[in-house]
Amino acid sequence: MLRVYGGGPATAHRDSPPAAPLLKGHRYPMTWLAVILFVAALIPLWIAISPKGMWRTTAAWQYRNPEANEPSEAGYAVQRVSAAIGALIMVGFGVFLLSIEDDVAAERERETYEECLAQNDDDEGLLTPEQWCEDLSPAPDSTG
Repeated sequence: MLRVYGGGPATAHRDSPPAAPLLKGHRYPMTWLAVILFVAALIPLWIAISPKGMWRTTAAWQYRNPEANEPSEAGYAVQRVSAAIGALIMVGFGVFLLSIEDDVAAERERETYEECLAQNDDDEGLLTPEQWCEDLSPAPDSTG
């Protein structure tokens, strides 16, 4: 019996569909983590720019006399420096995640292709393993 799985190549000896291919243009969780880091970096950026405004918004309401409990200028300076360092670390890590994303995607694609070749290597089908896996993912570059 001839079967076609997901528009892929037809074969007379398959009883189960091949592994799902990687979606073209699919963004991996690292992108979302980077976006979350960039958004979260706005909080320490706010603290670095206006520590008094941050204190008034988040902590002053807790005191009957907020002016008497307000941090000193040295306290604000420490908050400002700490927040700036935290924001830089968050943005730097987000940029790092985005920079390695393409490498991770290429590695996953190569692994999927190699797994497909291994699964179809010993089959006596109508198609070679390369033909069977062609639609799953392209062959990795031989130069890399």
